[in-house]
Amino acid sequence: MLELSGVVEEIGLSTQGDVSLFLEGTQIPTPQSIECLTIDKEPWNKVTPGQTVTLRGRCEILGGELKFRNCQIVEAKGAARVSITSAELAQAYEKDAEAAGKTYEGKWLEVSGEKEKVDRLTSMEKAVLTLKTTGKVAISCLVDGGMIAQAEKVKPGQSVKVLGRVKAFDAGAGVELLFVVC
Repeated sequence: MLELSGVVEEIGLSTQGDVSLFLEGTQIPTPQSIECLTIDKEPWNKVTPGQTVTLRGRCEILGGELKFRNCQIVEAKGAARVSITSAELAQAYEKDAEAAGKTYEGKWLEVSGEKEKVDRLTSMEKAVLTLKTTGKVAISCLVDGGMIAQAEKVKPGQSVKVLGRVKAFDAGAGVELLFVVC
């Protein structure tokens, strides 16, 4: 067993159900992430992209790519995510979009709310999970890979919690979260 520490770039769930953390790797000659398959089925509950994580697992080189398998999260350090409800987030943007943008844009939020619907974007192999709000500002979450199936499992009106990064606000589109896990 080896220990590896690095900054989390992304968290993913493949359509086969493999859960991965992608750590920043080399930058020269091109950016290269290190894929770390975790034994934890929901690492997004413990780790947020941008944090430095220490993992314990097995190292393999497959097809010329470094992979870390059977990883266990030992420690996570760094900025924590901001927890907020979908209603609070929508109200903040409805009240003062500029101030809300300064507070939330580019940050990782854990948003809890009720699922309204999921629309598949088949040409892009992605889907949009829409959360219910009471005001004029919509909240949509872009999901891909195995997260599409996760989002579709939740019935409309049921509670859901998502982790995503807030995109720059567009009054027509509402609040959009990217790189979402749920």
